[in-house]
Amino acid sequence: MFRHVCFIFCFLTAFSLASAEIGNEFFRAEVTLQEGGHLSKVILPGGFPAGKFGYARVYNTRAVDSLKKISARPADNGFITVGQEDILAGLELAARFDAPAGRAALDVQYTFTNRTGKDKKTGFTIQNFSGEKDGESVWFFPHDNGIYSLKRPFKELDFWLYHPADRWCAVSSSSGEGAVWLLEEKPLCFYMWLSKRNPPSVEWRQPVKVLAPGASHVEKFTVIPFRGLKKVSGAGKNIVGELKPGGAGIFAAVPGQWSFRTLDADGKITESGKFTAAAAGSVVEVKTSKPFNIMEILDGDQVIARLQQEFAAANVPDLPEYVSTDLWYGYVRWNFMVNGKKAWVVLPKKAADGKPWSWCMEFPTAFIERCATFQLLDNGYHHANIKVGNTFGAPEAQKSFRMFYDLLQRLKLKEKGVLIGISRGGLYAYRFASENPDTVSVIYGDAPVCDFRSWPGPFGKYGGSKGDWRLLKKLYGFKSDEEAKKYPGNPVDILDRLDPEKIAIIHVIGLDDKVVPPAENTYILAERWRKLGGKIKIITKEKCGHHPHGLEDPAETVNFILENNK
Repeated sequence: MFRHVCFIFCFLTAFSLASAEIGNEFFRAEVTLQEGGHLSKVILPGGFPAGKFGYARVYNTRAVDSLKKISARPADNGFITVGQEDILAGLELAARFDAPAGRAALDVQYTFTNRTGKDKKTGFTIQNFSGEKDGESVWFFPHDNGIYSLKRPFKELDFWLYHPADRWCAVSSSSGEGAVWLLEEKPLCFYMWLSKRNPPSVEWRQPVKVLAPGASHVEKFTVIPFRGLKKVSGAGKNIVGELKPGGAGIFAAVPGQWSFRTLDADGKITESGKFTAAAAGSVVEVKTSKPFNIMEILDGDQVIARLQQEFAAANVPDLPEYVSTDLWYGYVRWNFMVNGKKAWVVLPKKAADGKPWSWCMEFPTAFIERCATFQLLDNGYHHANIKVGNTFGAPEAQKSFRMFYDLLQRLKLKEKGVLIGISRGGLYAYRFASENPDTVSVIYGDAPVCDFRSWPGPFGKYGGSKGDWRLLKKLYGFKSDEEAKKYPGNPVDILDRLDPEKIAIIHVIGLDDKVVPPAENTYILAERWRKLGGKIKIITKEKCGHHPHGLEDPAETVNFILENNK
């Protein structure tokens, strides 16, 4: 059995499958290099649901021209997964796996080195297929409000994003077996991909950076396979903990002695003590006599782990439409049912004066890092959505929109807000604004459909979308193409219902957009809006089609919204 395994290869150099065993007295693993962009996989076949992990990938948020060349579908946020030559060319990977004797843990290190001879702008994501054990597994993520958990059946298949309060995430099962991923450096964010076909993955992303020729990016993390814990309340160097009534269970990856102290809701120490693990891979029961909120584990004077209580929703709205509270990309989210449709409102960490809000009318999880969502939340905005489906702003959907707006008012949010219309969401935003002009102060359109005759209709330069056009005619009640063509309620035709002195507009468009061509949509709307005396700002992206939406740095969009949302 190998204690240390190290592979070095270049992405664009052909290589054959290679594998080796690694492990120690606590676990065994198989390290495998695979073709097709999978850098490595480690399979932990023991009695815990760690499954496959160690699948690294890179992304590039500026990969615009390459989108047409990609066979794999890019993720909703515009990241490009591994295997794309235009992004990976010249990147060399060194992968190292260490399983020291006497320690119930596996150390993993990836080193990416730029061999292109020129600067390379790249980001890195480490993806782990966390596996499941008899469908009983639970995934744990730290949050400011406690430890958040996910388990089957999942409410929805989604691309989850967590801004971690710490440097770990975990999976455990009802049998008390599981694994923790412990990162050396705090990542930009955690992801979790829920799939019908594959085990859920746990991923983390590091910010985009520029690697100079010969420079490297090093990613280090440790996997701690544990037994004897039904849930994970916190983790740190060689430590995994579960809070229990009257104390905690501590899994120790190595033998040793540690200190603990408990804190109340105000952060005051209520109790302290020491505990010893006589053997690696054992669980120590730590007993306490006083109630507490947090338990800190110390190695000497250094806090190495914080054990938190389970996530608790506070101050939930007392409204009949309220359903539940969960997390959305690391922010607290209230879920509602409005007119038979799922709706939600995401809360900022601290609400700005007057409680301003933004409402993404469609595709609320698409390109959100590029479309101002996080930046508005960080500026104290609430963020909202109601799921009306692919309805193109049709009259029936407008009823649900109005009912949802009324709910926002009962939540005491600001009277006027920001509508975000992404792609076909432009129809949703402008048609709602035209019927409810006193509810809107800013409209942000991102490659927005402003005339459904251009898309999905067949009357534009590029022919639209036949299937979507049939559905649109059905939803609007049109009997023929000609009837639809004469419809007077397109965004470009209803601007006179909006007050140009009270509503500001900003559009972000790709100049090579052949799905929603600017000449048939944004430019017509802008010309007519300006004739009415309205304010509109257009941000153009050269050599960019319909995707990716938003901007690599959405500061210009955010500043426009903040300045004009009055």
